[in-house]
Amino acid sequence: MLKAWMESRGLTPQELAEMLGVSRQAVQLWVSGKGYPRTPTLAELERLSNGVITARSLVNG
Repeated sequence: MLKAWMESRGLTPQELAEMLGVSRQAVQLWVSGKGYPRTPTLAELERLSNGVITARSLVNG
């Protein structure tokens, strides 16, 4: 879900990382499903995506 959303917006992992104040590696972990953002970062990601990206969408892929 996250990868598709990023692609639909033309965002690279680096660009999303800069928007959220995290590392590019962190974003790559989220995209691969090997890690998840911390709660404050998830809240910001949810805000940026207008509710498209949620904790549930990250866990369910």
